[in-house]
Amino acid sequence: MWRIFLLGLVVLASPFAQAELERDPDTDIFYKFGAGARFRQYYFNHATAGAEPTGENFVRSSHRAQIDLMIRKGEFFKTYFRAIHQGTWGANAVDQNNFLIQQAWGDWKVSEFLNLRFGREAIQVGRGLVYGYNEWENAPTYYDGFSTIFDWDVLDFSIHALKLYQLDKVTNVSTASDPDVTNFILDVNLKQISDYIRMANFNFAQIHSDIGQIPNTTTILNKQSIQRFGFDLVTDGVNFRTGATLNYVTGTEITPAKSMTVKQFLVDGEARYMQPDWYRLNAWFGAHYDSGDKDASDNVNEQYEPLNYNFHINAGRLDLLKFGNLTFFRSGFSMAFFGDWDLGIEAFVFRKTVSNGATNFFRTPMATQFSAGTYQLGADKQLGTELDLWITRTFSSGVNLDITLNYFNPGQAFHKATNTATSASLLMDKSIVNLIVDVGFFF
Repeated sequence: MWRIFLLGLVVLASPFAQAELERDPDTDIFYKFGAGARFRQYYFNHATAGAEPTGENFVRSSHRAQIDLMIRKGEFFKTYFRAIHQGTWGANAVDQNNFLIQQAWGDWKVSEFLNLRFGREAIQVGRGLVYGYNEWENAPTYYDGFSTIFDWDVLDFSIHALKLYQLDKVTNVSTASDPDVTNFILDVNLKQISDYIRMANFNFAQIHSDIGQIPNTTTILNKQSIQRFGFDLVTDGVNFRTGATLNYVTGTEITPAKSMTVKQFLVDGEARYMQPDWYRLNAWFGAHYDSGDKDASDNVNEQYEPLNYNFHINAGRLDLLKFGNLTFFRSGFSMAFFGDWDLGIEAFVFRKTVSNGATNFFRTPMATQFSAGTYQLGADKQLGTELDLWITRTFSSGVNLDITLNYFNPGQAFHKATNTATSASLLMDKSIVNLIVDVGFFF
C-alpha cells in the first residue's frame, strides 16, 4: 500500500517542479526540471512452457518514477540528468528493483555548428530500428561515451564512441582481462531535400565485443568485430506517410570452437494513410524481413542481430517475439471516438525466415528457458498470429491512460517445440492472452 501512496504522491507533486527558474544575471545559469511516474499492471494468461512462472498465469505490477534536470550555462554549455527508479513489485532481484542514473551528460557548444557531448546518454538513429530510445521499457537503453555533433543547414553529422556493456568474465572462456562491448557510430541525416522527404538517414556502426557474459543474465557474447550499414527513409504527403529501413551486417565472430563470417540483413517498410480531421484516422500496412541462419554448423552466421531497436511497437505489443530470423506482415488502424479516447487495433502474421533457424526470445516473457537453450521451437516457419487492441486517453491533468489487450495464437513452430535435453515434446499450443494497464504522467 505504501508503494501506491508514494507513486501517487510523486505524480501529484510533479507539476510543482515544472516551472523554469529565472536567469541569474551574474552567473547566466538556467534550470529546468521535469519529472513523472508510471504504474503498469500485467496479466499474462496461459504462459505455457518457457515463460515465467512456467506454465502458469501470472499478474505482475511494476512502476517507473523519474526526475529530469537540465542546467544551462549561457549558450555554450548544458548538462542533463535523468534519475529513474524502476521495480517489479514483490521481486527482490537486483535487476527487477533498481535505481539508476539513466542519463548524465554534458554538452559543450564549441561553435555555431559543432557540439561535443560526453557522459551517459540515450540515442536514436533513423527510424529507431537498430538504435532506439526504448522509452516503453522501465529501464530505457543508455550508453556511456563521447559524441561529436555537427549541425549544418543541409545535414546533421554525428560521431558516437559508446560503451554498451561491461561484461562479466566467464571462467576458462573469456580471453580479455576486462571484456566489454563498444559501438562506434557514424550518423548522417540529410535535411531540406524536398517538401516530401521527412528523413533520409545514412548510418554506419563498428561494433567490438569480447567474450563475456552480459551482467544479470545468462547470455554469453562471442568475440565480434562487426560492421553495420544502414539507410532510413521517411516521406510525407498531405495524407500519406511511408517509411523504409535497410540494414546490412558483416564482419567476423569468434567462438571458443571456431571463427565465423557474419552476413545478416534487415528490410522493413510501412505505408500510412492519415486523416486528422476525420476522427484522427490513421491506417497502415507494414512488412518486415530479417535473415536467419539455415545451418548453425557452418562458418557463416546469418542470424540477424537486432541490437537495441524500439522494441514494443515494432513486432507486436505483446513483446513476445524479437527481430532475428523473423518475417511478418502487419496492418492496423487507430481513430478517436467519444472525442477524448483513441482506439487502435493491429494484426500480425509471424513467420520464421528460415524454418530450422533459431528464434530470438532475449528479454521477452519466454526468455527464461529459450535463451538458455533448454527449449527450442520446431523446424516450421509458422510462428503464429497476434492481435493487439488498445485504448488511450490523455486527461486534462496530463495523466495518460493506456489499456492494451494482446492475443497470440501459436503456430506450428510452437506446437512442435521440444526440450533439447530430453527431445521430449512440449505442449505449447495454447493461445496467450495479455492485458496491460498503463497509467503515467511525464513532462
